[in-house]
This record gives sequence, structure tokens and C-alpha cells, in this order.
Amino acid sequence: MSNPLISVVVCTYNREKFIRNCLECLKVQTLDNSKFEVIVVDNNSKDLSGQIIQTFIAENPKLPFYYYFEQNQGLSYARNRGIAESKGSWITYIDDDAEAEPEFIENILKAITKYPDAIGFGGK
Repeated sequence: MSNPLISVVVCTYNREKFIRNCLECLKVQTLDNSKFEVIVVDNNSKDLSGQIIQTFIAENPKLPFYYYFEQNQGLSYARNRGIAESKGSWITYIDDDAEAEPEFIENILKAITKYPDAIGFGGK
């Protein structure tokens, strides 16, 4: 796969109740999956989060979803690991308990296209 334009980073810690739903929402994005990747950083979870993520990825081998384990505890370590593993020109973060709308990543691409000189975007 050529480098994606957008890397979606999901940092998670002990969120076995929520992480699969977050990934399911990212699975059904309207943007062609050759234009994005999903980097999931397990920040040293002690529950089944890592297993749930790896099972989801194994069940969806054609999706550009990747799992990384970050042993150093803390959101900064997890986010920095996500940055280090990302191949996209743009990085966006989504919480592990968030439910992304199907147009989430497509709307990010629209903003990038509309405002080519922007260096960042924010939202609700």
C-alpha cells in the first residue's frame, strides 16, 4: 500500500468495553481505505483490550488497521508512539470510546482540501 494521506490514531488503556465498537465505526468509513490507516496503540492495558484489537484486525485483514503495544504508561507516550508508527501526511486522534460517524475521515480530507495552508484542525 502506498502511504495513506490520513493516519487515525486510537490510544487505548483498559477499555475492553469500548474499543471494539470504536474500531467497528472506523471500519465503515465512506472514504476509500487506501487514503487512510488506523493505528491502535495499546498503552499497557491489563484487561482484554489488546486481544480484542488483535482479533478485530485478524478478522479484517484487508483493512489498513495496525496494532502497537506501548509499555510506557501515559497518554503522551501512547500518542508519540502513534506518531512514530504513522505513515500518513496528516494525523488525527480519536478516543477509544468514541463512535465516529461514517463520514468522519472523509470530512477530515474535505477540510484538508479546502484549507491547504492549514497546519491543524480541531473539532467537537
